[in-house]
Amino acid sequence: MVMNNEIFCDTLWDIAEEYNTVYMKGVFGAPVTEGLITAKAKQYPKWYTSEKQKFLRTLVGKNYFGFDCVCLVKGIVWGWEGRSDKIYGGAVYRSNGLEDLTVEGMQSICKASKDFTTLQKGEILFMPGHVGVYLGGGLACECTPIWENGVQITGVKNVGAPAGYNSRTWACHGKLPQVAYEESDILGDIDGDGEVTANDYNMARNAVLGKITLTPAQIKRGDVDGNGKINARDYLLIRRMYLGTYVHPAKQ
Repeated sequence: MVMNNEIFCDTLWDIAEEYNTVYMKGVFGAPVTEGLITAKAKQYPKWYTSEKQKFLRTLVGKNYFGFDCVCLVKGIVWGWEGRSDKIYGGAVYRSNGLEDLTVEGMQSICKASKDFTTLQKGEILFMPGHVGVYLGGGLACECTPIWENGVQITGVKNVGAPAGYNSRTWACHGKLPQVAYEESDILGDIDGDGEVTANDYNMARNAVLGKITLTPAQIKRGDVDGNGKINARDYLLIRRMYLGTYVHPAKQ
């Protein structure tokens, strides 16, 4: 089964905002129970210190689900449903064509790129030992023990993170084969994340200044004035679209 990038991202938003989650190494959405803590402490004794085990036991019976960073991605692809009555929250191990990959293994199948001008909604974000998922609009979803200690929405500094979010810079990004990435047809949406954001007008400006080279698809989405290329007028119009002071005639 292949899900599209919109459903993939919607599921991540839902987990981050609607469920109680906590970072647990080697867990892909299982309800936090005494049995889970004991089993994982035996599997990863160096990570599951006595202090961490004590904290996790305070969450037992409170409808918490455990994830780690790469297991969050795997859990969704494997069909996680948020079921507290299922051992893995409803996920089926190694299903839907995705193996139990490490961060490095997932980076390999995603054919990662360091060019963030091509970043699309739903792509996997990578840095050494950690992954997240790009949600669009300069935001990501990731499971990390820092900040909120669980699944959370964070900013992506590579493309201009919005204010008010804990943010980080990622090393590279790539497309997961189990996700179908649909191209945006929104005028002004140069980065193709499904909406016009500050990153789009920054990309237009950098293209005009010769700092980046856009793909043909990006040029088509960014050519707001319809002259076949990206120029300063496109940059200004995209910025106004983002600020809400301009609506393209085709949308009126």
